[in-house]
Amino acid sequence: MRFQNGELVKYQSNELIYPQNFARYGLSNGRLDQHIYDVITENKNFHKPRSNQSGTKFKI
Repeated sequence: MRFQNGELVKYQSNELIYPQNFARYGLSNGRLDQHIYDVITENKNFHKPRSNQSGTKFKI
């Protein structure tokens, strides 16, 4: 899992449990948006395309 300027830029699926706990905590505190919560809890690979488009944010 990699963030840059508060945006998730990469998530690699894995067998770890704590990323899903992190996602639940972030969503419950309003610091993680629903899309990224879904990516992490469903354990899907994610890589943000390089562009000027607004990405998904984790509010710091």
